[in-house]
Amino acid sequence: MAVHPHPALRTALSAALVIPLVFSAAACGGSSNASGSSSDSSSSGSGSSWISTVDWSAHPATDTDLSLYGAVNAPIAISDLLAHTSSVNIATDGDTITDPSQLTTSDAQLSSNTTYDTMTFDSTLGSLSMTVGFSFYQDETSTVANAFNDGWWKISLDSTSSSTIDSLINVEPTTEDEAGVSDEGSVRLNAIIRQYGAPSSIWYFDSQFDPAKASEGGAYDLVWERDSYAFDVVVQDIVSDGSTVADAAGFGYYPANAWGREKEQLQSGLTDSQGGNLVFKDFQDVASQL
Repeated sequence: MAVHPHPALRTALSAALVIPLVFSAAACGGSSNASGSSSDSSSSGSGSSWISTVDWSAHPATDTDLSLYGAVNAPIAISDLLAHTSSVNIATDGDTITDPSQLTTSDAQLSSNTTYDTMTFDSTLGSLSMTVGFSFYQDETSTVANAFNDGWWKISLDSTSSSTIDSLINVEPTTEDEAGVSDEGSVRLNAIIRQYGAPSSIWYFDSQFDPAKASEGGAYDLVWERDSYAFDVVVQDIVSDGSTVADAAGFGYYPANAWGREKEQLQSGLTDSQGGNLVFKDFQDVASQL
């Protein structure tokens, strides 16, 4: 994917940036497993996208804090995650850190190359393995300890399904969430906005989603910004042959420092491999068009 961040960005933006392009493969009949499990992807037959069927006036923005599995509540410090971390893999200029306890003490320099760093959690957090990223520029020399202690890290879960996302962010769908939809992914997305309210922001590539044609579906990223952190959910909202298949296909968490830098990049004019421009907007501005 031809994402073009700041030329001096130490690592790539969240892997969530990659997910919208998965939609084009799925919509064109290409193979992909990123749209979630078959149970999450059963079609509704509504013929209209999830985002366009929601009564957004009934879901105002809230300040409800994020909770991971009901065990770790935001704002999340790295120490909160380390209490439930079984292993890590973090590249430095000289070696790879695999001992979780070193994340807050190591003076090793983070690798200047884009790497696939991970944290794997214990059963309290679903035994998930999540991608770790850092919001540094290459001219900002950073130690591992500085990155984690000062909140320049971010974690993401990519190419997954609504059922996994719901469990991760401590959401339990109810019969209330079934109103107006019949595909399971849409039900689970309804549960997310019932619990956390409308998102603060939305971003998408204009080659992948057009609010003026929202009923036709697309791929986009919903962001909930709070005072000292943000979290996001990547949505694949597919309408094909008169049926709707909606799914939460990715999740990210950002402490305040990391989100500030991430948001700066999202507003800096990125493009995708199709020449689409990244659009970052206040969600209410988009909701008014739906």
